[in-house]
Amino acid sequence: MVHSVDSFLVSSFRDERVPEMVDTFVLKEYIAGKNEDKEAAFICDIVEQMTELRFEAETEFRKNKRGAKNRRGELRLSVDEMAEKLTSPIKSEPPEQLISIIAKRDYGVLESLMLSMRKVLRRERSMVQVSNVQQIDSHCLRWLARQPGYTAAEKGGERQRLLAVVRKETKNTLENRVLKDFIYRASVMARRYIALYEKLYPSSERIKNVKKLYRLLQNAWKSPDIQEISAIKGNVRPNYVLLHDAKYNKMWVLYRQILTHVRIAEIVWPYRYALFGEYFCCWLSMRLCLEAGRLVFDSSYWVSIAPRRGRFFVNPLFSNIYQNSTGLLDWRVSKDCGELIVRNRGGNKTDIKLVYIPSCIRGGVQIPLDNTLYVVYSFSPEVKNSVSAQSNVLLLDSEKDIDEISTEFLQKIGI
Repeated sequence: MVHSVDSFLVSSFRDERVPEMVDTFVLKEYIAGKNEDKEAAFICDIVEQMTELRFEAETEFRKNKRGAKNRRGELRLSVDEMAEKLTSPIKSEPPEQLISIIAKRDYGVLESLMLSMRKVLRRERSMVQVSNVQQIDSHCLRWLARQPGYTAAEKGGERQRLLAVVRKETKNTLENRVLKDFIYRASVMARRYIALYEKLYPSSERIKNVKKLYRLLQNAWKSPDIQEISAIKGNVRPNYVLLHDAKYNKMWVLYRQILTHVRIAEIVWPYRYALFGEYFCCWLSMRLCLEAGRLVFDSSYWVSIAPRRGRFFVNPLFSNIYQNSTGLLDWRVSKDCGELIVRNRGGNKTDIKLVYIPSCIRGGVQIPLDNTLYVVYSFSPEVKNSVSAQSNVLLLDSEKDIDEISTEFLQKIGI
């Protein structure tokens, strides 16, 4: 089956056209470590980077509280700060992510916590030897009254056992159930970080820290203490230990940060075409700042406290004019970040349209051979086969390809 490209243009996309767009099953399976879906990995990586931009905006706001902040908690982020975060990574190190921050900053606390997990004494009723009975309650008394005989020895029967209250030491507490879930989620994040960046940065200090943390988490997960703890169910309301114990509170803060990333990914999943459009425009705007010269109209971006319909920025002003010694470059972006227009120094105009094809789509896509440059995102082999040979198509099929195709993209628009 061959689909029309008009159905997948970011500028005209509608969720109801593809019901699978709102189904979060694939994303939840990926987050839980049960599959390695490429589209889910792509979206989670963008969420990670966008969240880091929000953290950067918060850091700058704390340094300079005279900076703007409106009532909805939206923070200002300058073009220079965004360009440094997105397009100027340290080449000798993989990108900084939440799991690498935890591995570097909080390894000692987590190691100490897993070596000294909190345990409590719980009262339980159990059959014990007559000579070992120390405490009974009303339930035990009723059971004892129903047994034949007059003395404790007679009621104990042949096995000489009575129902009594005993105290047993256990680690199956709320705080340890949270710790168990944290270990599992952090292990999944660490394993994927290592798999993604270990070969590219074999001598990286961040990789070493994450691998060290991963070994700690794996050893803790296999321990009998963790295995006897039951799984967490539903939403967690923190108890006194999670709020006031120094080690458990630190783990609780990290656990909430991981859940925040998960929640944001689930929020943007139905609108991932919009997230892709915004991220691509943001990335190319930063590359133009580096390649095409200074901005004629200086503008900052406003980062929202939470994404809205897949967008992290509030009315972003991606459109601008760039100037250097050879002339001007006019860069215009539509409000929905789905269509772009570039006029280079020679006066030539290039129309660009962004196309997002979710993994659930099967079959090829027919793209017209016109003067429009189509940037197509898809992991489908059928889609790749149908469009890869066209000269007016740039195929984007992983998060790395944004950097890889940027040079080709700038060449096509005459920079």
